Amino acid sequence: MARGPRLKTWAGSMAEQHDWEAVLKGVIQQMARANVSELELRSGDLRVKIRRAQLRPQAAATPQHQMETGKGEVEVDAIAEGMHTVVAPLTGVFYDSPNPNSAPYVEPGDWVEPETVVGLIETMKVFNEVVADCRGRVVAIKASRGQLVHAGDPLLLVDPNASPDRDEVVR
Repeated sequence: MARGPRLKTWAGSMAEQHDWEAVLKGVIQQMARANVSELELRSGDLRVKIRRAQLRPQAAATPQHQMETGKGEVEVDAIAEGMHTVVAPLTGVFYDSPNPNSAPYVEPGDWVEPETVVGLIETMKVFNEVVADCRGRVVAIKASRGQLVHAGDPLLLVDPNASPDRDEVVR
């Protein structure tokens, strides 16, 4: 019963200052522009969590990706037909392992499932896991350790048509 009045008071004060639906729509638009996929706001007992659906890019729509090499050059890579590109979900520094002395999360030839951690992106001193969004065999790693990547940059190529080896666990 205490939550109702607080929410009503919060919503009422928001309505007095702004049309809260318009504010929420503005936040969602800003999330899209900044390529933020998830946002959580808290005020007292009130918690609002917004998560954008991640749409998979169509292979035919973008046959080529451009990626900075870090030397002021731009590398154009023709994506092989049937390959899936795992892209950076946000801008930051890419790391292929949890620490400099560890083995990479994945290497070419490794089998991945959806939600398999394939790397980390450091943004504002926060490490965000990058996960595969399809199952298949890793064909190539397109980003190197310590490289600045931008949202949408290709990180690795996965062959979704490959078959797992017998000793690989299929979920």
